[in-house]
Amino acid sequence: MARPTKLVAGSRRAATTTASALPLAELAAVGPEIAEVAITCFSITLVGLAVGFVLLRVEAAVEGEE
Repeated sequence: MARPTKLVAGSRRAATTTASALPLAELAAVGPEIAEVAITCFSITLVGLAVGFVLLRVEAAVEGEE
């Protein structure tokens, strides 16, 4: 069993880490879900804009009749 290295102030010894790639793999696995949510939000925004402009046209038509 290897002993952990001590970091001494002023030492030029590189610290060794054993980082796992698991968090990066988990993030890459949710890429399609992120894309789906982004597309859904974009679609909702476009539908809201379209409804808003239709309501403006309806309002203008109603105001023109009076």
